[in-house]
Amino acid sequence: MGRFFRNLLHHIVPTRGNAYRPRLLTGPWLLFFLTIVLTVEGVFLASTQVPLAGRLLPAAVVESEVVVLTNSQRAQYGAETLTENILLTLAAQSKAEDMASRGYFSHVSPDGTEPWAWLKQAGYVYQYAGENLAVRFDDSSAVVGAWMASPSHRENIVKPEYTHIGIGIAQGLYDGSPVTFVVQYFGTPLARAEVTTQAETPARQIVAEVESGAGAIEDVAGAVASAVPSAAVPNVTQTTVQQFLRAVAGNPTSTALALGTVAAIVALVVVLGFGMHIQVQPVEMLFGGSLVVAIALFFVMFNGQIVGVSNFAQEAALGSLAEPRGIIGEGISTKMPIVQ
Repeated sequence: MGRFFRNLLHHIVPTRGNAYRPRLLTGPWLLFFLTIVLTVEGVFLASTQVPLAGRLLPAAVVESEVVVLTNSQRAQYGAETLTENILLTLAAQSKAEDMASRGYFSHVSPDGTEPWAWLKQAGYVYQYAGENLAVRFDDSSAVVGAWMASPSHRENIVKPEYTHIGIGIAQGLYDGSPVTFVVQYFGTPLARAEVTTQAETPARQIVAEVESGAGAIEDVAGAVASAVPSAAVPNVTQTTVQQFLRAVAGNPTSTALALGTVAAIVALVVVLGFGMHIQVQPVEMLFGGSLVVAIALFFVMFNGQIVGVSNFAQEAALGSLAEPRGIIGEGISTKMPIVQ
């Protein structure tokens, strides 16, 4: 026990045994403390600001999800599963891009182009066809849910005569605001005469589950553990550092406590250095220690500011996103056009 306290004393207090140079102010230890400060700050910012940005951004409307959700609704009504058709998809995408580029939302374009003209342009010759539109939606399920709540759109979705589906999505401006335009085309080939080219069903989008930074924390923990000076306490292992980083991730209180602890330890050693035998203290040691303290305290104050701003921005953004603002109009359909 006596040896432990003598060793601790040599790390903190300038004495004859350490040549009046506290070991915690030597280069390796200052580098270690600075590594801890920067790592804690980096983990905190990554675990708070990145997820916040994800929450503030609207969820995407995805073609494959709209198809899956549509077929799920059809199954509940006993209708057959629709197959994605490349020509219907091309027509839907062209219509969506036209609305996005010209800023309108209607089955008929400003120049009078009928919705079925896009099918003809794509080369899809149909016996039955239908069109559903949506704008200002941020989620695939919200789009399909709104369509199912509308009799005319629901009639298109569950209509048993349809065999094909095509989805088009485009980004543009509508009434001066950035929005997502969604076009859903349904079709049945004319007499099923194989006059259209059947597309292979696109592979479903596989959404990988992103673990909450576990792998990254393990890598950082290994780097921090390796930075511990060889004279440090032997039980400072990668596992210990990893548990420490998990504790500060996304927790402003734990982060402030960690940064404050580092600042307090180094500040104590610096104060003792100034107060005891300052005449033999190297200036670079005192300056380096003071710099680490200043950086740690700066991050404590900085984090307090960004947490307040982030909470305000999140509440404002989520409140705005919660407002119902999707538009779907009316669903329309047609049968056996005259093909010229």
